[in-house]
Amino acid sequence: MTIGKKLFLCFGVTLVIGLVSGFLGWRSVATLGKMQDALVEVDVKQLNLAHGINLGAEQLRSLQRAFVLDFYARNVSGMAENDRSFQRVRAEVEKKVVDIRGLLDSAREKEAVDRAQAVLREWSAVFEEIVRHYSSGDVHGGDWTAGAAPADSCAAARPTKAVATRSSQLTGVGTAAGSQLVETVSTHRGVAAAVAAVHALERRLTGCHGTGISDPRIGDASVQAKLTAADGTVTIVTAAAVEGVTFVLSGSGPVTSARRWSALTDIALGSTCVASIDGCH
Repeated sequence: MTIGKKLFLCFGVTLVIGLVSGFLGWRSVATLGKMQDALVEVDVKQLNLAHGINLGAEQLRSLQRAFVLDFYARNVSGMAENDRSFQRVRAEVEKKVVDIRGLLDSAREKEAVDRAQAVLREWSAVFEEIVRHYSSGDVHGGDWTAGAAPADSCAAARPTKAVATRSSQLTGVGTAAGSQLVETVSTHRGVAAAVAAVHALERRLTGCHGTGISDPRIGDASVQAKLTAADGTVTIVTAAAVEGVTFVLSGSGPVTSARRWSALTDIALGSTCVASIDGCH
């Protein structure tokens, strides 16, 4: 074979190898591009669903609070509408939770979804309990006995510089056994005075060695803390200022479970409108 033929043959083989490599490379890039598009699409769906779930949770909280406020405002039609809206939003959130689960791979992510589903089920049960008890006039749920409120203390704190204050205590019996509630509603000389009273209470709770002090974002100002007594009794204290009125809710026992306490906080919030200068509206 001549030199020219050998060179031509080598060139031809090199060209074929180059074409094959180029095709394989192009196909790999195209496949990678499709994979990236698929991953981006999945990520976008996850983000949209996660955003929808978070937004739905905020809507559920708002609807629960609106239901309570409508009760105190004696707005029966508003209560019914908020109940229907709660059930609709709950169904939408449940569907989004199921949809997002199908896009998850890791066990940790699926466990997080399982926890979210459990919380949603508990929340729905608590709301249904609120609707049932409010409709029957049994606002707090369960069996309770009323008693004289305890003296001012870290676990049953009173706001400072109030114009008028009223405190009440409920002790659970029967289905509510082991729970205790103390609520204090106070009026103040305007919104600023009520806000200042909540801030002063926050400082007091800190001095009482309260833990987990946080702002539950209620009304014009709010604070929540956990107090542990020497005997191990844990008391949750939540306080808020709303339109010149404050409430301080203290509780211990089963009633302080996250969703039940959230519902009771909404009830306490609703009770402030009775003392507000503008009333319930």
